[in-house]
Amino acid sequence: MKPTAPPPAPQLLATIAAALFGADWVSELADALQVNRRSVQRWRSGAAPVPAGALDALADLALARAAELAPLAAQARVAAQLAPPGYLDRRPRERT
Repeated sequence: MKPTAPPPAPQLLATIAAALFGADWVSELADALQVNRRSVQRWRSGAAPVPAGALDALADLALARAAELAPLAAQARVAAQLAPPGYLDRRPRERT
């Protein structure tokens, strides 16, 4: 099975940056990459190609965030098992 091609670089940039920094991500990404905000705006619009180094750095940021969140997600799963059933409970309910 062949791996699927990634989306176009500007779309990938926008999707990952929004996940990392929220809807207003341009300035925060520019700060994180230590580049001019205008460069990021040009990448987003497709007016300039997204450099490979920027995509690599973005991947590093995403992987670092995933590493930060993974232990918290595991803790949330354990806490869910200990919590009483509630409104959004996905566990099967015991019948009495």
